[in-house]
Amino acid sequence: MTPMNRDFIRENGKFYTFCFEFISPENKIVLEYDKTDIVLHGVIETKIGIHFSYNQLCYYAKSMGLSYAHNFGSDKITLEQVQEYINNSTIKDGMIEGVVVKFRSDKMLKFKTEDYVKAHREWSKYVSLFKDFNTAKLTKNGAKILIDAYVNNTLDDILGMQYIDKTKLRYNIEVFKNWTINFNLVKSTLGQPTKEKRHEVFCSWGIDTNDKPVPFNISAWAKDVPLAEYLYKRWLINN
Repeated sequence: MTPMNRDFIRENGKFYTFCFEFISPENKIVLEYDKTDIVLHGVIETKIGIHFSYNQLCYYAKSMGLSYAHNFGSDKITLEQVQEYINNSTIKDGMIEGVVVKFRSDKMLKFKTEDYVKAHREWSKYVSLFKDFNTAKLTKNGAKILIDAYVNNTLDDILGMQYIDKTKLRYNIEVFKNWTINFNLVKSTLGQPTKEKRHEVFCSWGIDTNDKPVPFNISAWAKDVPLAEYLYKRWLINN
């Protein structure tokens, strides 16, 4: 938005309420936008609450040099036609989210495409796994969910989501795989953690005699912890 736009809105904002939607690649909720923009989709005469017609909205948007909402129908379109339009639209077709139906009473109702609703559910589930999405750091609950899926071979339930970039998930999965290799190597090398074997291994590390801290891998082996518990505790140590 230019200084001229802001001045225009500041001056006219004394009398009108301007309704905008901000879109940006840096403000992703579900959909990918290739540019940052502010889109005018409504103007209301504040004092009496009257909504501008679409033609009036377009006039103000053009006056300000701003983008404005597209008009997909007419005042004669029926709800059945809107529903049919929504049902036959997908994100890939360019029908991004859905439509807003404005009634003659100025009340509005938002219709979302089925694709968008599914994508929103997937994205919400996906983002909730991460503490820091940019660095792929998981939340504690996210780590538990991903580790559980990895150990129980149910990763397809997560990786099968259609509308997300799975790079950050795969990064964490590769880390779990490497830790699993290490976990299995220790178990196969040391064998069953019997009382005698634990004493032998601990003594070889000088733990019993020098009161050294038990290395995590050896401690996990000695306690015979399950793989999922081992991975989660190791994740806690590293985070």
